[in-house]
Amino acid sequence: MKTRLKLILGLMLFTSVSGVAQSQKDKFKEWGDIELTRLSGVEVGPATIKHQLTLKDWDKPYMWYAELNEIKYYSVPEQQAHPTFLTNGSDWGDDRMKYFLNFTSHGGGYYSQSILIIDDYLYIIDEQKDHTWKVEDMYTKESFKGVKGMLALEKKRKELAKIDHDKIVNDYLTEQKKTLEEKTPAYKAANKDYFERFSLEKGWANQDIKDGYDELYRQRVTNAVRIQNNTAGTVYIGFNGAGTVPDDEIEPGDEATIQCNLSDIWLLTGEHGDPVKFLFKPSEWCGKKFIIE
Repeated sequence: MKTRLKLILGLMLFTSVSGVAQSQKDKFKEWGDIELTRLSGVEVGPATIKHQLTLKDWDKPYMWYAELNEIKYYSVPEQQAHPTFLTNGSDWGDDRMKYFLNFTSHGGGYYSQSILIIDDYLYIIDEQKDHTWKVEDMYTKESFKGVKGMLALEKKRKELAKIDHDKIVNDYLTEQKKTLEEKTPAYKAANKDYFERFSLEKGWANQDIKDGYDELYRQRVTNAVRIQNNTAGTVYIGFNGAGTVPDDEIEPGDEATIQCNLSDIWLLTGEHGDPVKFLFKPSEWCGKKFIIE
């Protein structure tokens, strides 16, 4: 019975994945300004707590967005032909692409937090380094009131916990990407001015990012010591005396960076522990990498 229920729920959620080409702009417009109920995580307070979804500038051709609990999720410029998700960014301003700075904050060229609607559920999702998506939170339009509502909400949460929502989202986005790619050439041809402006401003934004990374890298390499932990366990570094070191905890395989003007660096017994082994003088390793083995 449980297996059958899980299958039925999975099929219900999967209906939008199998070939429905409705864009996310249309889906959000259908929902409109509405209060939502959170389905994942532990809600503090009664089941009647609501989360506000609001649509902003929805009739504008390009720079429209939604707010969920006062967090803004913007349309993606490359997806104007067929929006597949909305993504978190900083304020646009007039025809500016400042959100690119937010999008590349991971340094890996992938999106941080985004939202999309599949059937009766709104998902908050994060793109991973391998460009797959992970579900972080879920909401529904359904209302739950009183004691019966609390019981019904708890039951629904347990049922939804049995379903692989990551797979539902990834399958959905894979399918919608095909539609986006099919529609984009004609849309670009019909909106040439917008895409030319977008391409130019994207280039400016990316150059600003590159300049920022180049400067950061220069500072890290020339004015600091990089420390790599090649051991099988976490190591802690510090001084043989008072004071603390930034990035004093280094996981296996990770790197930390410290300034060259610090005092002698020691290996500690643990976090804020006793010094047990002298490692190096930062001034003698400035601009280099020290490996802990």
